[in-house]
Amino acid sequence: LAVAILLFAGLSQTASARSEDRVGLGAAIGASWPIATEAIQGGIDGVSFDWGFFVDIPILKTFHITPAAMLYKLKVGDEWRTVTDIDLNFKFIVPIRRLSIHAGITGGLTAGADTDADTLTPHMGVLGGVSFNLVANFDIFALVQYKILFHDLEKVHDLHTYLGAMFRF
Repeated sequence: LAVAILLFAGLSQTASARSEDRVGLGAAIGASWPIATEAIQGGIDGVSFDWGFFVDIPILKTFHITPAAMLYKLKVGDEWRTVTDIDLNFKFIVPIRRLSIHAGITGGLTAGADTDADTLTPHMGVLGGVSFNLVANFDIFALVQYKILFHDLEKVHDLHTYLGAMFRF
């Protein structure tokens, strides 16, 4: 029995270590909170449901590039607008057995924030989070992003939080 337990622990440790080196596809849900801007009125009324998809591409064991597409609503004045963020996240990772802590930067474009449907608004920010490897190819994660959206001539400060799952190939 002891040999079986040690063998299982060794195999699960090997599988979790290898999972960090594989490309992952994930989905997440969360919320978006505008922090400060003149364009968004009502403070807490600006909170919206947030969801999207992530692709995690390992470059090194401790550095991943993660493109993402996130959808949420943004309250500009009295009008709610459905917006989409296309992000390119650069994550620096600290792996601790089956747990990975990460921090990084994000940048990208937001579609739908302006009244002109063809206008893309740039954004940039920072991120942090944690990922836990449940089984060899399945992780759960929590992510927080602070973004600055350059809407017209002013900045929209936005906080995004997510809980999600990622399948690793």
